[in-house]
Amino acid sequence: MGRESSPRMLAVAVVGTICCYLQSAGLISFVTGIIQRPRSCSQSTVACRAALERVVKGSRVSVTHKTMIVDPPVEADSSEGKPPLVFVVGEKAVLPQLDEGVLGMTVGETKVFGFGPDNPLFGPHKEELTMEYPLDRMPADVRVGKMLIIKEGVPPVTVTSIGESTAIIDANHPYAGKAATLTISVVSCEE
Repeated sequence: MGRESSPRMLAVAVVGTICCYLQSAGLISFVTGIIQRPRSCSQSTVACRAALERVVKGSRVSVTHKTMIVDPPVEADSSEGKPPLVFVVGEKAVLPQLDEGVLGMTVGETKVFGFGPDNPLFGPHKEELTMEYPLDRMPADVRVGKMLIIKEGVPPVTVTSIGESTAIIDANHPYAGKAATLTISVVSCEE
């Protein structure tokens, strides 16, 4: 490589860096042009990828989301104030309803999905996951509504009632069986 190729290499590096910045900021919908798009952004964890028009299986998407429980109205989860959630569609890294919900959406599009008690977002409430537990094996400050870790590596349980010598604990998700809405906005979509 001689000195003649230096200006071209510098131009490719500068354009590549600009493309990566614009892509990561969501300001460019696709990277194309006279020079080849870079394979990766040097000194960065953000990869430049061709943006897609619609979300398809295998797309790498960034979304903002908000989950609301219907009755009583409670915000169960939200990406507000946090970076967008990034995942590859179809890899089962997120709730199946979110994974399937983004299919066919476009960048900038927002959809609201409703989930009733017959198809709850957090699964059905299973009575077999509700049980009595001895009070003497619980912390002294136990109270109704408190979440406890009964065994290491097992999801927490919620105390639903307290008797004289036992408490009722529930290993269901706190929002299991409840109607909810899931609002999704696609921030970016890449191949």
